[in-house]
Amino acid sequence: MKWNEILRNDSERVALLVSESNTQFVVAFDYDPDAPEDQKWHHGHYFQFWMDPEKKTEVLANAMDLYRSRTDSRYISQLRLEEISTAALHELKEIDEDSFTDFCDGDLDLTDEEREWFGLDKEDGDVEDS
Repeated sequence: MKWNEILRNDSERVALLVSESNTQFVVAFDYDPDAPEDQKWHHGHYFQFWMDPEKKTEVLANAMDLYRSRTDSRYISQLRLEEISTAALHELKEIDEDSFTDFCDGDLDLTDEEREWFGLDKEDGDVEDS
């Protein structure tokens, strides 16, 4: 199978590629662009979308997340940010419920979808485990 480069980090030897058939991405490790086509990387994580435009967006974001986590020391993955923000909201709720409610309603201006995602019940301020 032939692959096309999207991004490449030579110092880390990592590349983000898309298949020529446009059905999957791979984050390729120990990548050597000068090697023969079937030997350009030693291992990789594959993200398949099989021509589904909605899934393609999602898997590209996941592939980018992995690529950036391996090539940018300052990058914090979406999963890690979700863990930190959820833990912080739960802790604030435990410490001071009034401040928590004011913070969520005023400072954060959370949408209904965001409140649901974090497990926050708008009517009584309950926090559910996410």
